[in-house]
Amino acid sequence: MIVRYADTPCGPYDEMMLIPGAFDVPSKNKKRLRITRIYVSQKDTMYNGRVNWNIPKHLARFTFSSPPVSASNPTPKHLQISLFPPNPAAINPFFSATVQPFTFPPGLPLNTTWLPSYYGTTTLPPLPSALSALDGAWSADDEQIDVMYAPGTDEWCEFSVIMKSRRARCCWVKVEGPEAGSEEEAEAQRWWPQGKKWKPWAVGLWMENADLEITEGIKWKS
Repeated sequence: MIVRYADTPCGPYDEMMLIPGAFDVPSKNKKRLRITRIYVSQKDTMYNGRVNWNIPKHLARFTFSSPPVSASNPTPKHLQISLFPPNPAAINPFFSATVQPFTFPPGLPLNTTWLPSYYGTTTLPPLPSALSALDGAWSADDEQIDVMYAPGTDEWCEFSVIMKSRRARCCWVKVEGPEAGSEEEAEAQRWWPQGKKWKPWAVGLWMENADLEITEGIKWKS
């Protein structure tokens, strides 16, 4: 899931989250969707997300490119998205994808509260503290010291995510990776979660000018 926030208490920023499925919540004997990693372009949201909601946020640089659009048709034909390590000197993305919105049917209203609560509820375990960047990821700059530390928590946290849009439609998603066995692939693997192989869906959901609300987290000790 990729979001471009235009207005938040932390200011505008970009975000990409990985939600591979539902996981057990031991103390409640149920399964809930879980965010296993988020990349964000801004340090304040990284800190707040980890402390307030147990969201495993890490810093990254984002780029977006698309053909020109008009005021009468603001939806681009396609959108190229790339994520880079936070070091400004990094030139190889660790994730790239092209998103192509469907041209038919036209965008329709969507409110995630219309769906069963299971799809809007996320439960996250206690979050260990971690560096938001690997060794050498940042250039030597005093202003960057505080953004490398990502705080942890010692409680579980459950919250709901509500999304609303007047123009939602499906889209094609094509993930583009570096050549297998290349140095670029080895570098990308330092930033991308490894282990069980999984692939994102080829069809996604495109929401324009959406409102996204995250409820206050409910916390408890395990």
